[in-house]
Amino acid sequence: MSKLEVMSTIFNNSGRGIQPSATSIGIFTGDDSDNMEIFVMDGNLTINDSSLLTKWKATFHFDNGPSNIYTVPLTDGKFEPLYVPPAALKTEEMQIYTASDCAVAMLTHCVSNKWLPKCVFSESEAILLNVEINNQRAVEIVQSLEPDKYTAFLCLCIRFTKLVENGYLSTTIVSGSIEKDTTIFEAAVQKGHNQSMIPMQYLKDHLRPKGNVAFLSGSGRPAYNATFSICVDKLEMTSWWQRESAHMRKWTNWFCPYSWYIFLPGVDSASMSHIKDMCETRNGRFVSIEMANSILDRKSLNILRYILSSKNGSI
Repeated sequence: MSKLEVMSTIFNNSGRGIQPSATSIGIFTGDDSDNMEIFVMDGNLTINDSSLLTKWKATFHFDNGPSNIYTVPLTDGKFEPLYVPPAALKTEEMQIYTASDCAVAMLTHCVSNKWLPKCVFSESEAILLNVEINNQRAVEIVQSLEPDKYTAFLCLCIRFTKLVENGYLSTTIVSGSIEKDTTIFEAAVQKGHNQSMIPMQYLKDHLRPKGNVAFLSGSGRPAYNATFSICVDKLEMTSWWQRESAHMRKWTNWFCPYSWYIFLPGVDSASMSHIKDMCETRNGRFVSIEMANSILDRKSLNILRYILSSKNGSI
């Protein structure tokens, strides 16, 4: 039994009083276990423990790089300007952000987290900057750089975006954090709609709670996940996904896991946070349970196995 499975067993037996910090949903189709399928998606996170992630972190000083790649919008392998809808802006017109705009914002976000790219900073510069840096100081540091540094960092992100999209994106089920002042069920409905495109009313009517599961957070600490299941018609689910995904694509081409939009001029961060939440998954499709067992990320796989376990009964 894995460490994660042991944690789940301990929690499910004795940790019922602990408040979950996240929620997940297994979306199923099929009448019985022989033809049952689950809906999975490509997430915007990089597969943990991958060789690509090791190479990515090596491009930053002190082996202190982001745990995910700064993915940028591409068309035919070339940078595509980022477009943001009026709903996430302080103005009433869609905004197009250039390569320079995006490079500056991403690099500022990096510096604010003490992630210092080797293509931008020398080792001596990185040593001086390896201190706590607030957002304002990060802005000042990046604005003092020559434009060729922005270009160098953007080229790094483009190169790794191409690589991560070639088989290194995590495969996931619906999952997300429970926001403050939101109930567990409300969070499940919201995340279910944002990530899978299922109508909110359908989720409210058909979600089934399945209990709480432990998982390891990004910091390595145990956290707790409220789980749900829902059964859908395969053709109807496909229609929901295709229609809403096409609509979202007209809104924005955002797909990065990091909130560097906070450094883009004119963006309303609170509104963009909601839109980012709706842009964290793509390539939604149904796969067999057998296939899911081989492709899901560790957390999603643990949740799937829990939902399907005999003590939970039917989905």
